[in-house]
Amino acid sequence: MDTAYITLLENSYGLKALSFFRQRGNFIVQTEKGTKELKKNTSDPKRILFENDARNHLAASGFPAETFIPALEGLPYSFLEDTNYVLTDYFPSSSADLSKESALLRCARLLGQFHSAAKGLFSEFEVPNTGNLIVFYEKRIREMKKIRNRISQSVSPSKVDIIIKENYGYYLNRAEKALDILKNSDYPALWEKSAAEKRFVHGAFKRDSIRISENKKSILITNFSKCAVDVQLTDLSEYIRRYMKNTDPEFSVIEKILTEYGKTCPLSDPDIKVLSGLLTYPYKFMKLLNEHYNKRRVYVSDAVCERFMKCVNRIPREDRLLEKIWRLA
Repeated sequence: MDTAYITLLENSYGLKALSFFRQRGNFIVQTEKGTKELKKNTSDPKRILFENDARNHLAASGFPAETFIPALEGLPYSFLEDTNYVLTDYFPSSSADLSKESALLRCARLLGQFHSAAKGLFSEFEVPNTGNLIVFYEKRIREMKKIRNRISQSVSPSKVDIIIKENYGYYLNRAEKALDILKNSDYPALWEKSAAEKRFVHGAFKRDSIRISENKKSILITNFSKCAVDVQLTDLSEYIRRYMKNTDPEFSVIEKILTEYGKTCPLSDPDIKVLSGLLTYPYKFMKLLNEHYNKRRVYVSDAVCERFMKCVNRIPREDRLLEKIWRLA
């Protein structure tokens, strides 16, 4: 371990490093006060301060959220060579294996617990939420139409241009359907309620953020860098969307996810309608579309085409699942 990090631990946390090793790019350090994990944090200080308040709020409610160890000055981070570092208690663990149905459902129930606890957070360091999705969807649809017009005027369309042209109608219909569902649902009220009640989302509730202890009995939730005040159903929709990327997703499993989530955070019929709108929006395809054409790439690699085609190839199974999800709503 570099002497600079040893000095950081001593000067910022009053801890002496007895031994150490590297794991996932972090330092695992044995100190006289137990084993700690020193991590680089690329967020700006205001974001770290809000994240610290969110973590402590969850932990105070009994939720298994990883928390930062405060530095001697009281801040939840320390500073070394233009980089922020945070310190936590070391939790020997591995990422949740969400390819297994038992783990997928266990973590769905945990997400419900998270959302039940993730409210009433009043932080002076609050960061802006992700914004109203109705406004966001409208913006992306306008951009999509402009891109389509640009492609139509192209003399020599690229491989990606051709993919977009061939699938434009399908994805436009899905995006507009998602927008229509949200506009005619409780989403606007939920968005206002989330802000008023300071309900927040994790923003990245996936396998790497869900740490399972070596004996499989304990769980710790990490990676709160994207947490923000927002409609909590967005977390649930992302969790289900990741499952839908599987080669053979089943609607019965989605129903089980909703059941397990609902055990700790009940879902109403209006909630299901909002959720159906969130799942209808072709998030990945629209994200790729925006990234690709905003960068105005001259050369189109095979890898870029492959990413678009992965979305296109998922259309049949996504449609099969969405038809059943719409019936729930």
